[in-house]
Amino acid sequence: MDFNSRKDKVYLVILSVLIGQIIMSIYVYTGLRFNSIYSLTMLFCFIYLNIDFFIDKVSRLKKQEHYLT
Repeated sequence: MDFNSRKDKVYLVILSVLIGQIIMSIYVYTGLRFNSIYSLTMLFCFIYLNIDFFIDKVSRLKKQEHYLT
Protein backbone atom coordinates (compact mmCIF):
# COMPACT_ATOMS: atom_id res chain seq x y z
CA MET A 1 0.00 0.00 0.00
CA ASP A 2 1.39 3.35 -0.98
CA PHE A 3 -1.72 5.27 0.16
CA ASN A 4 -1.63 7.33 -3.02
CA SER A 5 -4.60 5.75 -4.74
CA ARG A 6 -8.16 6.74 -3.94
CA LYS A 7 -9.04 3.18 -2.83
CA ASP A 8 -6.18 3.09 -0.30
CA LYS A 9 -7.16 6.48 1.13
CA VAL A 10 -10.78 5.40 1.55
CA TYR A 11 -9.62 2.18 3.23
CA LEU A 12 -7.41 4.19 5.60
CA VAL A 13 -10.23 6.57 6.55
CA ILE A 14 -12.69 3.73 7.18
CA LEU A 15 -10.10 1.83 9.23
CA SER A 16 -9.23 4.89 11.32
CA VAL A 17 -12.91 5.63 12.02
CA LEU A 18 -13.57 2.03 13.10
CA ILE A 19 -10.50 1.88 15.32
CA GLY A 20 -11.38 5.26 16.82
CA GLN A 21 -14.91 4.12 17.60
CA ILE A 22 -13.65 0.92 19.22
CA ILE A 23 -11.15 2.82 21.37
CA MET A 24 -13.75 5.42 22.39
CA SER A 25 -16.33 2.78 23.27
CA ILE A 26 -13.79 0.94 25.41
CA TYR A 27 -12.78 4.24 27.02
CA VAL A 28 -16.36 5.33 27.78
CA TYR A 29 -18.09 2.08 28.72
CA THR A 30 -15.39 0.49 30.87
CA GLY A 31 -15.08 3.44 33.20
CA LEU A 32 -11.43 4.03 32.33
CA ARG A 33 -12.26 7.69 31.73
CA PHE A 34 -12.24 8.19 35.48
CA ASN A 35 -8.61 7.15 35.62
CA SER A 36 -7.35 8.39 32.26
CA ILE A 37 -3.63 8.31 33.08
CA TYR A 38 -3.90 4.64 34.00
CA SER A 39 -5.90 3.83 30.87
CA LEU A 40 -3.47 5.64 28.57
CA THR A 41 -0.58 3.85 30.22
CA MET A 42 -2.30 0.50 29.72
CA LEU A 43 -3.09 1.35 26.09
CA PHE A 44 0.51 2.24 25.32
CA CYS A 45 1.74 -0.88 27.13
CA PHE A 46 -0.66 -3.01 25.08
CA ILE A 47 0.53 -1.44 21.84
CA TYR A 48 4.20 -1.71 22.85
CA LEU A 49 3.88 -5.37 23.84
CA ASN A 50 2.02 -6.27 20.65
CA ILE A 51 3.95 -4.15 18.15
CA ASP A 52 5.79 -7.20 16.79
CA PHE A 53 2.47 -8.94 16.23
CA PHE A 54 1.10 -5.94 14.33
CA ILE A 55 4.26 -5.57 12.23
CA ASP A 56 4.14 -9.29 11.40
CA LYS A 57 0.50 -9.02 10.30
CA VAL A 58 1.23 -5.99 8.12
CA SER A 59 4.21 -7.70 6.49
CA ARG A 60 2.11 -10.80 5.78
CA LEU A 61 -0.59 -8.64 4.21
CA LYS A 62 2.02 -6.95 2.02
CA LYS A 63 3.36 -10.35 0.93
CA GLN A 64 -0.15 -11.55 0.08
CA GLU A 65 -0.82 -8.35 -1.83
CA HIS A 66 2.40 -8.84 -3.75
CA TYR A 67 1.48 -12.40 -4.70
CA LEU A 68 -2.03 -11.37 -5.74
CA THR A 69 -0.78 -8.77 -8.22
